[in-house]
Amino acid sequence: MAHIAEGFSGIITTAGPAVIGRPTWVDEFVRRSDWSARGLEGELRAFVRAGELTPVVRGVLRWRNATTSAIARGEHPDDDRFRALTRAAGLVAPVGNVISHESAAMLHGARTLSRWPDRPILTVPQGCSAHSSGRTARHSHALAEIDRVDGLPVTTPARTLADVARTAPRRTAFELLCSGLFSPRDGSPLTTPAEVGAELDLLGAARGVRAARALLRLATDGCESPAEARSLLLILDLGFSPPRQQVVFRDREGPMVVDFFWPEAHLVGECDGVAKYLTRDAGDGRSAARAVVDEKLREDRLRALGLGVVRWTPTTLRDTGAFAHLLERAGAPR
Repeated sequence: MAHIAEGFSGIITTAGPAVIGRPTWVDEFVRRSDWSARGLEGELRAFVRAGELTPVVRGVLRWRNATTSAIARGEHPDDDRFRALTRAAGLVAPVGNVISHESAAMLHGARTLSRWPDRPILTVPQGCSAHSSGRTARHSHALAEIDRVDGLPVTTPARTLADVARTAPRRTAFELLCSGLFSPRDGSPLTTPAEVGAELDLLGAARGVRAARALLRLATDGCESPAEARSLLLILDLGFSPPRQQVVFRDREGPMVVDFFWPEAHLVGECDGVAKYLTRDAGDGRSAARAVVDEKLREDRLRALGLGVVRWTPTTLRDTGAFAHLLERAGAPR
């Protein structure tokens, strides 16, 4: 069935009115209207019953092997789900609709620890209906310009981060801001704080602009991952002193860069990603076991310099009270 489905996807799937250049990802999807126009409703239902096609948004289905291939490549299931929702919505969006907010942030490559929304998000031209449904969230605002990512119309990086900062949950917004401004996947910032600020100026008195400006002032290039961004936001919200970030310490063996440092308490804070300890390869050629040993030796070197060390993981950050208690016990200053 999978082999047959693969053949059908190349024949029946079309690019859709919103897609320029027909990128290869389009073959992951089927538009129901294309099959109906060819009298293939029965075949479509058979693929759905067999589990080869899964509905994504109204009028668009996705081949099962596209999901399994993405996960096999190491894509997080939540990232794959939201990217599929966003692309599918773009395939059937009316002309003039633009992918925006968290959907655009995902396509631009910004990252977050938070779960992505359950619906794709679009911005429609001013004057058009911005009615949201259970399947798609819609906003109505004027857009001075748009970009294209994956062949789909999306808000510019600056406008995307401005929209996210004023409408997304606070932690999600801060993580996406720091990711887009300072640590996207390809290493190049998506935009600058000044450009995001200019977009907020254009939005004027729109909902959430004041809160967005406050988050933008907190965003820092010291946050090299979404976990570090969430850590910093929690540290500040909990009333602890602002730490220095990405501080370099040296001993006879060489330099060591730490995530957070409170000089008044001689305390180092390290936010560890757990993936490197749970996989066979730590991601830099080291085995997981070697990564654990190296981190222990590195901590010993820091302590030998007279520093205290407190460590946590992204899982720790889910419990604000536990995180506060951890920092208090370690002596983090308030």
